[in-house]
Amino acid sequence: MAKNIRHFSCLNTIIKSIHTHYFTSSSYNMPYKRLSQQDLFTISGMSKAGMNPTAIGRAMGFARTTVASALKRLEADPQSTPHPVRGRPRKWTLRDVRVLKRLVRQNRRTSWRQMALFHARRIGLSARTLRRILAKFDYKKHLAVRKPALTAKHVRARLQFARAHRDWTPEDWARVVWSDETAVTQSDSQVRRWVFRLPTEKLHKDCVQGTRKGPSIKVMAWGCFYGRTKGPLVRMEGGRITGRMYADLLSTVLLPFMEEHSDALPLAKPLIFMHDNAPVHTARVAKAVLADDGVEVMEWPAQSPDLNPIENIWHTLKYRFHQRNPDIMLEKGGVAVVQDKIWAALGEVWAGFTEEDFEKVWKSMPGRMEAVIKAKGLWTKY
Repeated sequence: MAKNIRHFSCLNTIIKSIHTHYFTSSSYNMPYKRLSQQDLFTISGMSKAGMNPTAIGRAMGFARTTVASALKRLEADPQSTPHPVRGRPRKWTLRDVRVLKRLVRQNRRTSWRQMALFHARRIGLSARTLRRILAKFDYKKHLAVRKPALTAKHVRARLQFARAHRDWTPEDWARVVWSDETAVTQSDSQVRRWVFRLPTEKLHKDCVQGTRKGPSIKVMAWGCFYGRTKGPLVRMEGGRITGRMYADLLSTVLLPFMEEHSDALPLAKPLIFMHDNAPVHTARVAKAVLADDGVEVMEWPAQSPDLNPIENIWHTLKYRFHQRNPDIMLEKGGVAVVQDKIWAALGEVWAGFTEEDFEKVWKSMPGRMEAVIKAKGLWTKY
């Protein structure tokens, strides 16, 4: 019994030594790792010790099939040697890989052609080869994430808002009336940008494409909701909105909606109205309407659509709209006719939203606050 214990203890020590060598040495990270003569001796010894190909491969860093193939060769010829290296030797080294990584981190928006021209002066690699090399280390071209451009002031305001609402409970968030406008067009032809990044660098400051609101509007709509309750969807005539128009909307649509539900639901605290810092929202006439009715308005940080759950509702609305109306881009008959058809289709999509659709997005607010704090006021995944 003691002899068997010493045998397995010794075998365990050998396996740990091999595992440390293969998984910590630079050779483990090199592409196209091949079996050496020493590797064959080691595989043979571990097999004689009773280890199967899977365990040997896991310990040495080789695939099970590679180990099994080696054992089959050794069984046929104990003096077997590694297969000769075939093909032209590669022209690049690990030092070249380090240079490539540093280059793409310094200029993530460079093109494959520009990178190939840069390296032509050193090692003469083609764009195709560079792409294969970087792909082995998880560097690939990705579309830059579109997020609002943030200044230092925006970052500070976002971080302050998240810290102030970090301890809000789901019951607190459930009484916020989320609102915003959105523009729905026949098609989206905005240009996307490609960047170099790792899978974990999606929200890196050099990998995010800043966006700003544009004027290309076909139909503009305003909507709101709170908790599981869906509010009205209102069409903004003319495809634009002014401070006076927004004030009228608050008086005729929002205030009746809030009064109806404040009286109907046994809320311990009154509803809180949320809208962003768009110029029409901060107009004096709009502020006066809310102040005269005593509506509590949430202080909102600028450039923060990722913190407003209604943005997720708008995304779903547009997705379902285009999914159910794939031929809307081909509609003809003049601007007014097309706008009427878009609005009619939007009404059907809005009517199809369920309570779960709204509950799912506002319940993410605690996670959004933590994400902003973790990102130190910068962009989040929302």
